[in-house]
Amino acid sequence: MATESSSQIQDKTVNAAIDGLSCMNPLPLAVRAELQDEAETVLFLVNVTDQSETSVAATYFKQVIPSLNALIPENEDPARWMVVFQDSTGHLITSCVGRDEYAI
Repeated sequence: MATESSSQIQDKTVNAAIDGLSCMNPLPLAVRAELQDEAETVLFLVNVTDQSETSVAATYFKQVIPSLNALIPENEDPARWMVVFQDSTGHLITSCVGRDEYAI
């Protein structure tokens, strides 16, 4: 049985983040996660209704960032946890990372 590196992001933590992201208001169209860099980085892809970058930031960042901060271990680089917001066609609207205080 292979052991996970201590720097790898754990599946249970990713699943908890997906659960939190899925409960945002208004509800996103879809939420999924992609582990990258041998599970050392996680990219959350959140599809929302078509809207402006400013609207997405105002609506979702204040929900996402505290939720991520609660899950990210204190000694971990928050840049390893990125949330990308896309419109209904998959085009990038905006993004944020954990502990992105300026974005709230």
